[in-house]
Amino acid sequence: MIESIIGVIFSPQVVFSICVLIAAGVLWHMIRKGEIAYMQRKNSQGHGARQSAISRICMDIIKYGIVAGTVLLILQLNGVNVTSLIAGLGLVSAIVGLALQDVLKDTIMGIHMVTDHFFEVGDVVRYGNFEGIVISFNMKTTKLRSIYDNSIMTICNRNISEIVKLSDWLDIDLPLSYEEDRKKVNGVLEKCCTRIRAAEGIEDCLYKGVQEFADSAVLYKIRLVCRPEKKPELRRMALGILQEELEKAMITIPYPQMDVHSKK
Repeated sequence: MIESIIGVIFSPQVVFSICVLIAAGVLWHMIRKGEIAYMQRKNSQGHGARQSAISRICMDIIKYGIVAGTVLLILQLNGVNVTSLIAGLGLVSAIVGLALQDVLKDTIMGIHMVTDHFFEVGDVVRYGNFEGIVISFNMKTTKLRSIYDNSIMTICNRNISEIVKLSDWLDIDLPLSYEEDRKKVNGVLEKCCTRIRAAEGIEDCLYKGVQEFADSAVLYKIRLVCRPEKKPELRRMALGILQEELEKAMITIPYPQMDVHSKK
Protein backbone atom coordinates (compact mmCIF):
# COMPACT_ATOMS: atom_id res chain seq x y z
CA MET A 1 0.00 0.00 0.00
CA ILE A 2 2.76 2.41 1.02
CA GLU A 3 4.86 1.36 -1.94
CA SER A 4 1.99 2.06 -4.33
CA ILE A 5 1.43 5.52 -2.82
CA ILE A 6 5.13 6.28 -3.09
CA GLY A 7 5.09 5.01 -6.67
CA VAL A 8 2.24 7.38 -7.52
CA ILE A 9 3.94 10.32 -5.82
CA PHE A 10 7.20 9.76 -7.64
CA SER A 11 5.63 8.86 -10.97
CA PRO A 12 6.93 10.83 -13.97
CA GLN A 13 3.59 12.62 -14.42
CA VAL A 14 3.53 13.93 -10.84
CA VAL A 15 7.20 14.89 -10.90
CA PHE A 16 6.83 16.74 -14.20
CA SER A 17 3.65 18.45 -12.96
CA ILE A 18 5.45 19.68 -9.84
CA CYS A 19 8.33 20.90 -11.99
CA VAL A 20 5.88 22.80 -14.20
CA LEU A 21 4.28 24.43 -11.14
CA ILE A 22 7.68 25.41 -9.75
CA ALA A 23 8.77 26.80 -13.13
CA ALA A 24 5.54 28.80 -13.41
CA GLY A 25 6.03 30.18 -9.90
CA VAL A 26 9.64 31.15 -10.61
CA LEU A 27 8.64 32.77 -13.91
CA TRP A 28 5.89 34.81 -12.23
CA HIS A 29 8.25 35.82 -9.40
CA MET A 30 10.86 37.03 -11.91
CA ILE A 31 8.26 38.97 -13.92
CA ARG A 32 6.81 40.50 -10.76
CA LYS A 33 10.28 41.45 -9.50
CA GLY A 34 11.08 43.09 -12.84
CA GLU A 35 7.78 45.00 -12.78
CA ILE A 36 8.50 46.32 -9.25
CA ALA A 37 11.97 47.49 -10.31
CA TYR A 38 10.48 49.15 -13.40
CA MET A 39 7.82 50.99 -11.36
CA GLN A 40 10.41 52.14 -8.82
CA ARG A 41 12.46 53.63 -11.65
CA LYS A 42 9.38 55.34 -13.09
CA ASN A 43 8.44 56.69 -9.65
CA SER A 44 11.89 58.20 -9.27
CA GLN A 45 11.42 59.89 -12.67
CA GLY A 46 7.97 61.24 -11.73
CA HIS A 47 6.03 58.99 -14.12
CA GLY A 48 4.78 56.38 -11.65
CA ALA A 49 1.16 57.56 -11.59
CA ARG A 50 0.95 57.46 -15.38
CA GLN A 51 2.44 53.97 -15.69
CA SER A 52 0.75 52.22 -12.77
CA ALA A 53 -2.56 51.50 -14.52
CA ILE A 54 -0.89 50.18 -17.68
CA SER A 55 1.47 48.06 -15.61
CA ARG A 56 -1.41 46.62 -13.59
CA ILE A 57 -3.34 45.65 -16.73
CA CYS A 58 -0.29 44.04 -18.32
CA MET A 59 0.48 42.08 -15.16
CA ASP A 60 -3.10 40.78 -15.02
CA ILE A 61 -2.86 39.58 -18.62
CA ILE A 62 0.49 37.88 -17.97
CA LYS A 63 -0.79 36.26 -14.77
CA TYR A 64 -3.89 34.82 -16.44
CA GLY A 65 -1.76 33.62 -19.35
CA ILE A 66 0.69 31.82 -17.04
CA VAL A 67 -2.14 30.19 -15.07
CA ALA A 68 -3.94 29.02 -18.22
CA GLY A 69 -0.73 27.70 -19.80
CA THR A 70 0.27 25.89 -16.62
CA VAL A 71 -3.10 24.19 -16.23
CA LEU A 72 -3.18 23.07 -19.87
CA LEU A 73 0.39 21.74 -19.71
CA ILE A 74 -0.27 19.77 -16.50
CA LEU A 75 -3.42 18.27 -18.01
CA GLN A 76 -1.47 17.26 -21.11
CA LEU A 77 1.27 15.66 -18.97
CA ASN A 78 -1.35 13.63 -17.09
CA GLY A 79 -2.85 12.12 -20.22
CA VAL A 80 -5.69 14.55 -20.88
CA ASN A 81 -6.16 15.33 -24.55
CA VAL A 82 -6.08 19.12 -24.33
CA THR A 83 -6.95 19.59 -28.00
CA SER A 84 -10.16 17.56 -27.65
CA LEU A 85 -10.93 19.33 -24.38
CA ILE A 86 -10.61 22.75 -25.98
CA ALA A 87 -12.76 21.64 -28.93
CA GLY A 88 -15.39 20.28 -26.56
CA LEU A 89 -15.45 23.55 -24.66
CA GLY A 90 -16.10 25.51 -27.86
CA LEU A 91 -19.89 25.44 -27.53
CA VAL A 92 -19.74 26.26 -23.83
CA SER A 93 -17.36 29.13 -24.59
CA ALA A 94 -19.74 30.48 -27.20
CA ILE A 95 -22.65 30.44 -24.73
CA VAL A 96 -20.54 32.09 -22.01
CA GLY A 97 -19.31 34.63 -24.55
CA LEU A 98 -22.87 35.64 -25.42
CA ALA A 99 -23.76 35.96 -21.75
CA LEU A 100 -20.66 38.00 -20.99
CA GLN A 101 -20.44 39.97 -24.22
CA ASP A 102 -20.49 43.33 -22.42
CA VAL A 103 -17.58 42.26 -20.22
CA LEU A 104 -15.71 41.06 -23.30
CA LYS A 105 -16.37 44.35 -25.08
CA ASP A 106 -15.04 46.26 -22.05
CA THR A 107 -11.92 44.08 -21.96
CA ILE A 108 -11.23 44.36 -25.69
CA MET A 109 -11.70 48.12 -25.61
CA GLY A 110 -9.47 48.35 -22.52
CA ILE A 111 -6.69 46.52 -24.38
CA HIS A 112 -7.25 48.79 -27.39
CA MET A 113 -6.96 51.89 -25.17
CA VAL A 114 -3.69 50.65 -23.67
CA THR A 115 -2.05 49.64 -26.94
CA ASP A 116 -3.11 52.82 -28.77
CA HIS A 117 -2.24 55.11 -25.84
CA PHE A 118 -5.63 56.86 -25.64
CA PHE A 119 -4.58 58.47 -22.34
CA GLU A 120 -2.74 57.81 -19.12
CA VAL A 121 -3.56 58.32 -15.46
CA GLY A 122 -3.21 62.04 -14.71
CA ASP A 123 -4.17 63.23 -18.20
CA VAL A 124 -7.04 65.70 -18.58
CA VAL A 125 -9.56 64.55 -21.17
CA ARG A 126 -12.96 65.47 -22.56
CA TYR A 127 -15.61 62.76 -22.90
CA GLY A 128 -18.75 64.23 -24.43
CA ASN A 129 -19.35 67.40 -22.41
CA PHE A 130 -17.42 66.12 -19.38
CA GLU A 131 -13.88 67.37 -18.79
CA GLY A 132 -11.90 65.63 -16.10
CA ILE A 133 -8.68 64.06 -14.90
CA VAL A 134 -8.17 60.32 -15.50
CA ILE A 135 -7.84 58.99 -11.96
CA SER A 136 -7.87 55.28 -12.85
CA PHE A 137 -8.65 52.83 -15.61
CA ASN A 138 -8.57 49.08 -15.92
CA MET A 139 -9.80 46.43 -18.34
CA LYS A 140 -13.45 47.24 -17.62
CA THR A 141 -13.94 50.85 -16.57
CA THR A 142 -12.39 54.31 -16.69
CA LYS A 143 -12.86 56.91 -13.94
CA LEU A 144 -12.68 60.67 -14.51
CA ARG A 145 -12.75 63.45 -11.88
CA SER A 146 -14.26 66.73 -13.11
CA ILE A 147 -11.91 69.74 -13.16
CA TYR A 148 -14.89 71.97 -12.32
CA ASP A 149 -16.62 70.39 -9.33
CA ASN A 150 -14.58 67.22 -8.49
CA SER A 151 -17.51 64.96 -9.37
CA ILE A 152 -16.47 61.49 -10.55
CA MET A 153 -17.71 59.80 -13.71
CA THR A 154 -17.27 56.06 -14.23
CA ILE A 155 -17.39 54.96 -17.86
CA CYS A 156 -17.63 51.40 -19.15
CA ASN A 157 -14.83 51.01 -21.67
CA ARG A 158 -17.22 49.70 -24.33
CA ASN A 159 -18.94 53.11 -24.37
CA ILE A 160 -15.76 55.04 -25.18
CA SER A 161 -15.81 55.55 -28.93
CA GLU A 162 -13.64 58.65 -28.85
CA ILE A 163 -12.04 60.82 -26.22
CA VAL A 164 -10.17 64.13 -26.46
CA LYS A 165 -6.93 64.68 -24.58
CA LEU A 166 -6.88 68.37 -23.63
CA SER A 167 -3.88 70.57 -24.37
CA ASP A 168 -2.31 73.20 -22.10
CA TRP A 169 -3.69 76.10 -24.17
CA LEU A 170 -6.49 78.28 -22.84
CA ASP A 171 -7.81 80.94 -25.24
CA ILE A 172 -9.82 83.96 -24.10
CA ASP A 173 -11.62 85.98 -26.78
CA LEU A 174 -12.22 89.46 -25.40
CA PRO A 175 -14.92 91.57 -27.11
CA LEU A 176 -14.22 95.33 -27.29
CA SER A 177 -16.01 98.14 -29.04
CA TYR A 178 -15.16 99.19 -32.60
CA GLU A 179 -14.84 102.78 -31.31
CA GLU A 180 -11.86 101.99 -29.05
CA ASP A 181 -8.41 103.13 -30.20
CA ARG A 182 -6.55 100.09 -31.50
CA LYS A 183 -3.12 101.19 -30.26
CA LYS A 184 -4.50 101.90 -26.81
CA VAL A 185 -6.19 98.53 -26.70
CA ASN A 186 -2.98 96.76 -27.75
CA GLY A 187 -1.00 98.49 -25.03
CA VAL A 188 -3.53 97.68 -22.31
CA LEU A 189 -3.81 94.01 -23.33
CA GLU A 190 -0.02 93.64 -23.47
CA LYS A 191 0.09 94.98 -19.91
CA CYS A 192 -2.62 92.50 -18.91
CA CYS A 193 -0.60 89.63 -20.37
CA THR A 194 2.45 90.72 -18.39
CA ARG A 195 0.46 90.62 -15.14
CA ILE A 196 -1.17 87.29 -15.99
CA ARG A 197 2.18 85.76 -16.96
CA ALA A 198 3.54 86.53 -13.49
CA ALA A 199 0.69 84.73 -11.73
CA GLU A 200 1.27 81.37 -10.07
CA GLY A 201 0.34 78.42 -12.26
CA ILE A 202 0.74 80.32 -15.55
CA GLU A 203 3.53 79.05 -17.77
CA ASP A 204 3.05 81.75 -20.40
CA CYS A 205 0.53 84.34 -21.57
CA LEU A 206 0.50 85.69 -25.13
CA TYR A 207 -1.47 88.50 -26.72
CA LYS A 208 -2.35 87.17 -30.18
CA GLY A 209 -4.09 90.28 -31.57
CA VAL A 210 -7.41 90.62 -33.40
CA GLN A 211 -9.28 87.32 -33.69
CA GLU A 212 -12.52 88.34 -35.40
CA PHE A 213 -14.69 91.26 -36.45
CA ALA A 214 -17.97 90.29 -34.83
CA ASP A 215 -21.38 91.93 -35.25
CA SER A 216 -21.10 94.31 -32.31
CA ALA A 217 -17.46 94.04 -31.19
CA VAL A 218 -13.91 93.29 -32.18
CA LEU A 219 -12.63 90.07 -30.62
CA TYR A 220 -9.07 90.14 -29.29
CA LYS A 221 -7.42 86.81 -28.47
CA ILE A 222 -5.30 86.16 -25.38
CA ARG A 223 -3.71 82.72 -24.97
CA LEU A 224 -2.74 81.26 -21.61
CA VAL A 225 -0.45 78.25 -21.22
CA CYS A 226 -1.16 76.27 -18.06
CA ARG A 227 -1.91 72.79 -16.80
CA PRO A 228 -5.31 71.64 -18.13
CA GLU A 229 -6.74 70.86 -14.68
CA LYS A 230 -6.02 74.45 -13.58
CA LYS A 231 -7.88 76.08 -16.47
CA PRO A 232 -11.16 77.00 -14.67
CA GLU A 233 -9.37 78.66 -11.76
CA LEU A 234 -6.77 80.47 -13.87
CA ARG A 235 -9.38 81.64 -16.37
CA ARG A 236 -11.29 83.37 -13.58
CA MET A 237 -8.06 84.97 -12.37
CA ALA A 238 -7.19 86.20 -15.87
CA LEU A 239 -10.66 87.65 -16.43
CA GLY A 240 -10.35 89.56 -13.16
CA ILE A 241 -7.05 91.12 -14.26
CA LEU A 242 -8.51 92.01 -17.67
CA GLN A 243 -11.55 93.66 -16.10
CA GLU A 244 -9.38 95.63 -13.67
CA GLU A 245 -6.98 96.94 -16.33
CA LEU A 246 -9.78 97.79 -18.76
CA GLU A 247 -11.56 99.81 -16.07
CA LYS A 248 -8.35 101.70 -15.30
CA ALA A 249 -7.92 102.51 -18.99
CA MET A 250 -11.60 103.57 -19.31
CA ILE A 251 -12.24 100.88 -21.91
CA THR A 252 -15.73 99.43 -21.74
CA ILE A 253 -16.76 95.92 -22.70
CA PRO A 254 -19.78 96.22 -25.03
CA TYR A 255 -23.01 94.38 -24.39
CA PRO A 256 -25.73 93.50 -26.90
CA GLN A 257 -27.88 96.49 -27.83
CA MET A 258 -30.75 96.99 -30.22
CA ASP A 259 -31.94 100.20 -31.89
CA VAL A 260 -35.67 100.33 -32.46
CA HIS A 261 -37.03 102.76 -35.08
CA SER A 262 -40.73 103.53 -35.42
CA LYS A 263 -42.56 105.40 -38.14
CA LYS A 264 -45.01 108.11 -37.16
